[in-house]
Amino acid sequence: MRSARNWPADLLHADLESSRSCRDGFRRFMNRQGVRNMDIRKRIAVLFPSFLGGGAEAVGVWILDALKNRHDLTLVTLTDNPLETYDESFGTSLADSGIKVKCPFKGPLRPLPQKFFQRVREFPVLRQHLLLRYFHSLRDSFDLCFSAYNEMDLGERGIQYFHDTPGSCVGSPLVRKLTGFNVDRMKSNLSLAPSIWMGKRIKAAYGIESQVVYPPVRTDFPERDWKDRENGFLCVARFSPEKRIERAIEIISKVRQGGTDTHLRIVTLGGKARYERSIERLRARHGDWIRIERGLTNDQYVGLLGGYRYFLNASDHEGFGIAITEAINAGCIPFVMGSGGQQEILDVCPELVFQDTSEAVRAMEEMMASDSLQAGAIQKLRELRGRFSTDRFRSEICGLVDDFLEHRSPPTPALA
Repeated sequence: MRSARNWPADLLHADLESSRSCRDGFRRFMNRQGVRNMDIRKRIAVLFPSFLGGGAEAVGVWILDALKNRHDLTLVTLTDNPLETYDESFGTSLADSGIKVKCPFKGPLRPLPQKFFQRVREFPVLRQHLLLRYFHSLRDSFDLCFSAYNEMDLGERGIQYFHDTPGSCVGSPLVRKLTGFNVDRMKSNLSLAPSIWMGKRIKAAYGIESQVVYPPVRTDFPERDWKDRENGFLCVARFSPEKRIERAIEIISKVRQGGTDTHLRIVTLGGKARYERSIERLRARHGDWIRIERGLTNDQYVGLLGGYRYFLNASDHEGFGIAITEAINAGCIPFVMGSGGQQEILDVCPELVFQDTSEAVRAMEEMMASDSLQAGAIQKLRELRGRFSTDRFRSEICGLVDDFLEHRSPPTPALA
């Protein structure tokens, strides 16, 4: 008798679907009998290639946090870090939760991917397809596959959460052939978008609809009087060219040249080495009014946000902008570019949205010179607090997963 590992892929797929159909049919039967809240735990794989720090990583770990008590979770990743490190950085509670971790790198090779990808972030396609190739041998062990980092062909219909420009991790036809990536099968997934703006980009790229699930945003910031806060700007961003940190430096430099005594504090978890060196050179050229904070713990980050008056995001196109909403919850007045998903956060405060450097400088100078403008902005922003939160995100993810499992569409074609 042949072992299961030698069965044809289509037979394995059919057997898996048959098993799932039986379980789902049993659940529907129990629901008809009035047993509505029956706890049938599912085996769910959450895929995330590498945890390098940033908004996408926050979404990934909070997906795990949302589902940890409801299902049997396995994190499939190339960078196997202790779960405690995510708790320290993002405020989750993953340690000792029973989440299993699958990583292709063992023994002395285990820490190498983290070190490599931490320094070399230019290869998102490589990361995505290495993970996909590894996942081929695991996929039949799960009831649901959830890509927490952009689009992915999961071998069957699953869930995928977009962060970056659609197509940026898909790769060339040759790469897709090597890893068995089928675009049509990927398009059958339930697609989640972090903003309406990103949803439109997904539609333009693939012709598919997506559901907006705004990212998790922490709300546990201490209240601090305005007069006790530093009269400076925070910029929270990884070192990557699209974050336009050099623009943030230019803006604050011009505000200072106009006579306003202020400074810029850049908070980061690292990024692309070449871009990081360019920002370090700018910092050295401008002087000590620019400070860079690296690798803060969750408590340090929360304390820092709550201690500043202003926040600056200079990126042209954020998928959403988690740090912006955290700044609002912490009581800061944020200034952002008038493009990308970040516009949806400040729809009630157009005076805090700028189109270019000169407009940003003018808006900041006016705000910092007027107590009444500051009070008005604080009042309007207070109404936005709690609009985005980790609790809301957790609830929406759990609801989507339950609904997906309950109403799973007919099986997609098996892998060739």
